[in-house]
Amino acid sequence: TSLARAARLPATKSDALHCHATTALKKRAGPDPRRLTEWIKQAASPSSLLELHARYADSFDSIHISACWISFSKLWQARGMPKEPQFLMLCRQSQEMANTRTLRGRQLANVTYAAAKAGICSKHTPDLFRALAAASTECVGDFIPQNLTNTAWAFATAGHASPVLFDALAAASTTLVGDFKPQELANTAWAF
Repeated sequence: TSLARAARLPATKSDALHCHATTALKKRAGPDPRRLTEWIKQAASPSSLLELHARYADSFDSIHISACWISFSKLWQARGMPKEPQFLMLCRQSQEMANTRTLRGRQLANVTYAAAKAGICSKHTPDLFRALAAASTECVGDFIPQNLTNTAWAFATAGHASPVLFDALAAASTTLVGDFKPQELANTAWAF
């Protein structure tokens, strides 16, 4: 047993520091990404979801941010502007991910759609919607019809005017019009 204990102990002070640093990094690394996604989807209330985001924000990637907004929109159900400071943290991280183009394609469209569906309007979070509009304009060519439709609907619903984005959405929609489902065409037409 003393041999087993000795095998687990670092041999030098340098090894001990490395062992301590590795342990500290593991503690800060956050949960497994799949487990984090499960927790996001299983959140029972807007407050518990926002607390989860606040606790593990450093572990959130574009998929987690997208899932968080989708869950938030289902839990919040357009009750007005949330008052929790954790909500502003979610908005800031989403804005940063849009500004750095970490959010793209489906995740970008999902965040935009879910924010509007939750009843978050541009007048309360203008910086978020400006960042989402700029990122969407830049990568609209990567969108499938559902992304185009959801993005157009979201900006119209949130009351965020972005002529440059809508010009880009119109051009991309024209190119893919044969791939749109009837509901997507109707929603896109409504948004314009």
